[in-house]
Amino acid sequence: MPIESTTSLFINGDLKLNPIQRARYYWHHYRRNIRENGPPLAREIYWPPTSQDCEPTLDKLTFNRTPTRLLCNIFWSLVDWKLLAQEMGPLRIHDMGCGSGRYGLLIREAATVPVSYHGFDIAAYDSWDGYSDENTKMSTFDGQDFASTFFEKPNLFITQSALEHIPGDLTYFKAAAEYCSGLDKALQIHMVPPSKGLWQWGPHGWRQYNRTMLRKFEAALPPGMTMTVFCLGGGELVKLHRKWAHRRFLVKKIKKDPVYQQKYKSEWIDAIDRSAPVGVDEAAFLAIVVEKGFSPPMWQRLLKSRR
Repeated sequence: MPIESTTSLFINGDLKLNPIQRARYYWHHYRRNIRENGPPLAREIYWPPTSQDCEPTLDKLTFNRTPTRLLCNIFWSLVDWKLLAQEMGPLRIHDMGCGSGRYGLLIREAATVPVSYHGFDIAAYDSWDGYSDENTKMSTFDGQDFASTFFEKPNLFITQSALEHIPGDLTYFKAAAEYCSGLDKALQIHMVPPSKGLWQWGPHGWRQYNRTMLRKFEAALPPGMTMTVFCLGGGELVKLHRKWAHRRFLVKKIKKDPVYQQKYKSEWIDAIDRSAPVGVDEAAFLAIVVEKGFSPPMWQRLLKSRR
């Protein structure tokens, strides 16, 4: 099966790169992201407008993750899982590139309804045994035959910071879309790094996502399916990442020291409130929402904070 990617597979930033390779990675992606961030997509939704839209989740978080990972975790926590279950029936979640499997645990804790979760990755993690139970499973697969992982008839597909690491990201997206086209109602939520991710993480995976690449996803959707892109956070959050996450001694402090965690939390809230609404080209992170069969559209109702 040929691999289809949203961009040329230039250099894998997950490998150990020498200085020349790192420089080539930066230059290639910097030029590509400028060139390929054209006019806005049909639906680019900035979120969150203010830090108040993140409540009450803020008080439940430990501020020891990167700024954008914290925002992603808040997004997952504010998904209206109860509404999804009411409209879709029992939620059967498929997580491609699940890693440790911790997002299965996060979603189970955030959901007010029972969910079944099955995560897939190319290698097993030691943590899987601790997270697994009758409603939570993790499995390995060959990394190519994505359709072979749909055997439990999922109706909700998710990824968290995974698509940029998959060479055939478009192959996966098409397989999931084709499968979802046969369902009455289906939803996909994919968290991916945007162009600004290059300046937050440096060489990381195969790509950052710009509008040209997102249009390839949209063009792959069968009739009756739509795509909305939530632009998570703006320039102030990117600056905060560069201040805290790029300095190892600060990373160690926020992981262990409650005083630094509180200072980091205060600056994170301030960054959210000071960030001006932006689109895909300036966002700190992206959430791609693909849906089928909802009326009114689910993107309008997905987050409890937007109502």
